[in-house]
Amino acid sequence: MRRRSLVAVLLLSGCSQSAPTPPPPPPPASIEVIELAGGPDEPMADATAPRAEAPDAASPEALERTWSIRSADGHAEVRQHPLDEGKARRCQSTSTVISPEDARQVVWEWRTCIATREQFKFVSRDGRRVLVIDPRPALLQRDWLGVEVAALYEHGVRIRVMKAESVGGTPRVVREPLPHLLWLAGLEGPPGNAPRYSSDGDAVEFQALDGRAWRLGFSGEGFPASEALSLFNADEGLLRYEDARGTVHFVRSLEEVPERYRSRAGPVTAQVDIRASPKREAPAPPKADTQDVQVPNPVELVRKARETAKQVEEIRREQDRLLNAPP
Repeated sequence: MRRRSLVAVLLLSGCSQSAPTPPPPPPPASIEVIELAGGPDEPMADATAPRAEAPDAASPEALERTWSIRSADGHAEVRQHPLDEGKARRCQSTSTVISPEDARQVVWEWRTCIATREQFKFVSRDGRRVLVIDPRPALLQRDWLGVEVAALYEHGVRIRVMKAESVGGTPRVVREPLPHLLWLAGLEGPPGNAPRYSSDGDAVEFQALDGRAWRLGFSGEGFPASEALSLFNADEGLLRYEDARGTVHFVRSLEEVPERYRSRAGPVTAQVDIRASPKREAPAPPKADTQDVQVPNPVELVRKARETAKQVEEIRREQDRLLNAPP
């Protein structure tokens, strides 16, 4: 009896114990909200589409090819930024102007690198042309006369250049950090006027190392004639480009050049050489016949003449006989 009571007490005490506290629920998982760049009215980008890898904007090479300039009156602007296309150094250059309605209009757009950040750049008021001056052109050879120091571009195509030999004087050759020429005044050399817009905005003025004042116009003014390439006229000029198969095409406007070949296009140039014509010589007289000419014997000629007369007389007699013969 005592055992049964003990069992009952144990059962009652076990039932009176409180249920164990359940473990706390796990915290809610954090949800990362990704905001799309487009607005509510823009279509959502396809997540499966490959993303175009843009070059690192912080890299020195990308910064070197990133720049923007404005014309003297501020109406035209040219921007250049690098493109990542493998190992090739490509850029996107765009020229725009402000319309009368205060809206930006694209004048031209081309995948080409016109200049670097360090170079001086100027744009015409209509946005068509860009003038580039290299203050420290690289010296790749010992001869510095052929080093290009300035260039004029139209719609992204180089149409005129100026070389160091045309500037005059002797530039300084700087070896550090890389060999280059110092030919402009107002920089590291003697004092002078650095390149700047002219008062009318149609040209660029600067001073060379020897103190000579220069004025290079967007119309080609100041560029040496010996270094001038044929100016491209959108209405009358021609452009040439070579496709992937090596075929050369000639077109009359930039719009006719496929975009992938525009970096290879350039104005058609022509060179006329004047040469002296060969001296004409009088025709040589015909060569005389060296064969011996035999003069006939007069006696022989008389004999042959008599024989011929005799034969003629016999023929006449025969004709008379036939006519007088009875039928």
